[in-house]
Amino acid sequence: MTVAGKAAAEAGADQFGILDDAAQPDLVSPPVQWPDPDPGSTRGVPAEWSASGCTGAGYADVLMGVVPAVPDWARLEALDRILEQLVVLGGPAAAASLTIRGWIAWCRGRGSYAAAYLAEALETEPGYRLAELLLELVGRGAICGWAARKDAAWQKFGPDNASAGTDPGGGR
Repeated sequence: MTVAGKAAAEAGADQFGILDDAAQPDLVSPPVQWPDPDPGSTRGVPAEWSASGCTGAGYADVLMGVVPAVPDWARLEALDRILEQLVVLGGPAAAASLTIRGWIAWCRGRGSYAAAYLAEALETEPGYRLAELLLELVGRGAICGWAARKDAAWQKFGPDNASAGTDPGGGR
C-alpha cells in the first residue's frame, strides 16, 4: 500500500490490527528521503483520485497495479531496500519481506525476479498464502497494470541515468 500513500497504508494496517505497540520491531530508516505527503489528500486518498470520482483504492487495486495511475517508484525502491534488510530476520518476517520484494519485482515487469523472491519466501515459510497467490499470478504470465503501460512502467535506468550502467532497480 506504500504506493497509495502512508495514510492509506496506516489505515489498512489499523483495520487489520497490525499496528500493535507491543509487537513493533525496531525502526529501520529508509535509505532515501521520503517525499512530503500530498497536502491536498484526505485520509490517504490523493486529491487527483478524489477529483476523478475515485473514493479510494482497495488493496486489490494497488496489488494489481490499477491505482494509482503511476506509482511512486522512488518509494517502492526505498521499500525494497528496507525489505532487503528485514529478510535477515528469518521466519515469517523474511517470508513477508521476500513476498513484497517479489511483488515489487512483478510491478517492475521482472517476472523471473518476482518468481525467485516468491519461491524463496515459500522455502522460508511454507504455505505463506500471499506468496502462493502471487507466485500463481506470476506463473500464469500476468503482467502488472503499471508494467503494461508505458507511461506508468518502471524504467531500469531513470531518464537521468540512461548511461549510468548500474541497476538502481534492486537486482538480486
